[in-house]
Amino acid sequence: MKRAIMVLAVLTLVAFAGDFATGGAELTKFKGYGTFRWTMYGMEGANPASEFKDYVWMAWVPKINDHLDLCIAAQNTTTGSSVTVLDQMYLDMKLTECLSVRGGQFKVPFGYGYTRSGGSMLFADRAFAISGSDFMLYGGKDIGAMLTAEFAPVTIDLMLSNGTGNNMHADTLCSKQFTARLAVEPTEWLTIGGSLAMIGQPEITDTTGTMDSWSSNGMDFFAVANYPVSATGTLNFAGEYMILGQNGVISEDADSHDGARMSVMAGYDMQLDGDVILAIQPAVRYDSIDPIADIDDNNLTAIDFCVGIELFSKYNTLQIGARNYGFEADVDGYTDIYTKWRMNF
Repeated sequence: MKRAIMVLAVLTLVAFAGDFATGGAELTKFKGYGTFRWTMYGMEGANPASEFKDYVWMAWVPKINDHLDLCIAAQNTTTGSSVTVLDQMYLDMKLTECLSVRGGQFKVPFGYGYTRSGGSMLFADRAFAISGSDFMLYGGKDIGAMLTAEFAPVTIDLMLSNGTGNNMHADTLCSKQFTARLAVEPTEWLTIGGSLAMIGQPEITDTTGTMDSWSSNGMDFFAVANYPVSATGTLNFAGEYMILGQNGVISEDADSHDGARMSVMAGYDMQLDGDVILAIQPAVRYDSIDPIADIDDNNLTAIDFCVGIELFSKYNTLQIGARNYGFEADVDGYTDIYTKWRMNF
């Protein structure tokens, strides 16, 4: 509650900042999106069988001066009750034309499906491959500092963070997380890249004895293409593959393995010359998850189908789609169906 009040107070203060500060337009910049969604759940015995929810993500992004930018972002989800949390808060400092530093709480540069903008997604949900605790060992949000070097067509991000996750202070018993990402844009319509994340823990000795040190790596490879087939049509593709190392000390006789995740998406953006319907964008995505585990029959899959319809402007999108969940173990699969309206601003 205290955090919600703090965020609300900050945003309220910002709303009036332009009246009292020089260059008010630069100090009162906001961006974000809001969604309104109805979902019919396909799992047997689901309670509720259907649900309506809304979600708002909003960021205050003032330009303080020529070298310093600020971002304070909050998110709010309503499903019968409302919770507002501070999502991200960081400062960007431009050192040179090619180098910048970011400090605060923000997204770790690991997992394309997680780091991409929520207002640009072709589906109601993010890729299934970036869900779950295994991924959050390496991705998600964290508190730290990141150096970014941009030498076109190459961008390099180097981040040192607490390694403890969203809204968490540093754990003195754990090593910090180091994450590096390299992205190359050989043409205007293609980006390829990869990330390496290193986590671990030093040797710990306390009254209970000594806990061995351990370290582990996560790797992520991705490719994104938005190829203009014609003046009114664009072919969209996104592919991602992750290898997530085991966490913790692994005994010699343990039958366990690293995790692997894959996500492949294809879509087509058709621009229309209409007054109401401006574009239609069908898309399909396949995700698979092989968890970090000691059994071989717990793999998961998800297939997403969605048709996005731009109505009245490019900032308003109606999404009609479904997600089918499949399980390698002896569990029945099911399909969720949804309708979602997204408004970007």
